[in-house]
Amino acid sequence: MRGGRARRASASGDPRRWLGELFRDGFVIIDTETTGLSARDEIIELAAVSSNGTVLFESRIWPRSGAVPPGSTRIHGLTIEDLDGAPRWPDVLDDLHRAVAGHRILAWNAPFDERLSVQSSRAWGVAHPLPGFECAMRAYAFGRGVGSGSFKLERAASVEGVLVAGQAHRSADDAKLTLAVLTSLHRRSGSPA
Repeated sequence: MRGGRARRASASGDPRRWLGELFRDGFVIIDTETTGLSARDEIIELAAVSSNGTVLFESRIWPRSGAVPPGSTRIHGLTIEDLDGAPRWPDVLDDLHRAVAGHRILAWNAPFDERLSVQSSRAWGVAHPLPGFECAMRAYAFGRGVGSGSFKLERAASVEGVLVAGQAHRSADDAKLTLAVLTSLHRRSGSPA
């Protein structure tokens, strides 16, 4: 990561400047699919996509719990059988860290994705080397002048005119959709490159 700890997207300052810096310097978008939303849940799929659209990392991940609840499967379509033979979190963490090293990391709902990555490391009892994530959702809402709160990715993609079909809820597809939303916002804002 450049210059130490990741800078957080915030609801202060100039969103055009933030977008300009972001696209000038480059970044990586991380998206995850999980076993659920609670403090015991884990990541079961993760992708990292660069600001030019290249998939830098993508993997399904075997959960320590050995289960994927039906409610989670209804969202992303992944079952425990789909994860059979997938590497464990400790087996992918070093490759993921190398893929994103030196880049600003964004996630649509950064507090969630960051929390689940920390939880996954904790569940497996391994060190967590990833830096903090910047929140693309909050930055998008602020940049669109609708506050800094929750804004669904599918809704933002629809507003920006980049949603071809419904949201896939698969990590690489959702990371690319986040990139499309930010790219559209950047173009519309007239941010300096």
